[in-house]
Amino acid sequence: MSDINSLLYKDFFNDTDVLHFIINSDYAIIQSNKIATKIFNIKSELPFDIRKLQAIKKPTHFFETISDVFENKEKVFECYLIQDKNTVPYKVYAKRIEVEGLFYIICTAHTIIDKKELEDQILKAVIETEEKERSRFAKDLHDGLGPLLSTIKLYVHELKSTDSSEEEKQEYIKYIIELLDEAVTNTREISNNLTPQIISTYGLVKSIDSFKNKVNATQKLKINFFNQDVPEDLSKTIKLTLFRIIIELINNTINHASANCIYIGLYVKNNKLHLDYKDDGIGFNLNDALTKGTSGIGLINIINRIKSMSGTFSFNEKLTKGVEMKFSIDINK
Repeated sequence: MSDINSLLYKDFFNDTDVLHFIINSDYAIIQSNKIATKIFNIKSELPFDIRKLQAIKKPTHFFETISDVFENKEKVFECYLIQDKNTVPYKVYAKRIEVEGLFYIICTAHTIIDKKELEDQILKAVIETEEKERSRFAKDLHDGLGPLLSTIKLYVHELKSTDSSEEEKQEYIKYIIELLDEAVTNTREISNNLTPQIISTYGLVKSIDSFKNKVNATQKLKINFFNQDVPEDLSKTIKLTLFRIIIELINNTINHASANCIYIGLYVKNNKLHLDYKDDGIGFNLNDALTKGTSGIGLINIINRIKSMSGTFSFNEKLTKGVEMKFSIDINK
């Protein structure tokens, strides 16, 4: 076993908060650093059967994946492991090595419990947002159309009455037409709340450009909008999603960033539609925004709109000032 020990650089192997351990072909841990020994309660039980760590929970079974690594040399995966009788999510880097004709797997692991908690919070926020949207839609229908339709029904019944004179019936018809016109207007307004009319009329690029011009006219904030090769035949879902994301990002900058300038880039590259967003404001910590208070709900909704279309999101955390975010959507799906 001295050859394996020499591979580990034992001081580094032990003096770290990251879990390190080695698995042999019998699926047993034969070496572990201090923190792995403590967390998994290995103590003096080496070799330690990895089945004792197995948590039967998605997304990946630890034992099955380690078996696959013996065949395929290397793998990075997320799984659940048993820790102090609790089921804890981990990200594991596993690599097969060969020593004197025998195969072993070196594993490095760290908990991703914060990531899982964040995903749960994001899912909760999406559900809450959708429920609020349903409630708002129901209220708009109930308060906006309900009374009008009920009143129209009353006038229609009066038209059927033999007690009404011809003059009164003509007056009822006039009122019905006025109420129908108002109902049509209300319906259009409710519909526009779901899909802005400007998107249907002018398309995505011109809609963004129009909004940009309105903001720039205030001379309080300068928006630079670059677009290239954006197809006209994007699906309604993509156009609406991107428009609302951009409006929300601009709104966040206006309300929170104390910025002077915004840059928006919209372009196609490698069959993906990319959205780049930057401002020169005070910036923010992404993790704080997503986990503390309600200020991050808008950003959570933005990320989930992108994820709902199998898109990707990245955030430049190295900036000391301003914000830089990138989004991409596969427009061929």
